[in-house]
Amino acid sequence: MNDISLQELASRIKTSDHQAFEMAFNEYHQAIFNFLLFKVKDHAVAEDLLQEVFFKLWKTRESLDEKKSLKNFLYTIADNLSLNHIRHLKVVSRHQNEHNSKLFSNTEAPHFILEEKESLSNLMKAIEDLPEKPRM
Repeated sequence: MNDISLQELASRIKTSDHQAFEMAFNEYHQAIFNFLLFKVKDHAVAEDLLQEVFFKLWKTRESLDEKKSLKNFLYTIADNLSLNHIRHLKVVSRHQNEHNSKLFSNTEAPHFILEEKESLSNLMKAIEDLPEKPRM
């Protein structure tokens, strides 16, 4: 990127210049990846989010403001994606905890207790019906 300014790079990306996009990727991908890895603490997730950062850059290229920092724009996208990922994990965790607590509370339900008593009664009857030696 020695012979092209960051402003010109953003301008070229804005006009769908694939070479400029590749230059931006080569320049920033490692730093953005490290930032994402620090935020999400998972290598595979950081790689996925990194791809999404550059996908969003390409998808929104026509609205790029060449006067603003491309680097800051990429970090903003990365930060938003990592925060969304963390929020999603919290929602999933909360849902799993609620589901697990419902499963636990179902074991206390009257129909479960009745089924458990019937099963125990059937087991005891089956044991009583065995000949003496196997029953022991």
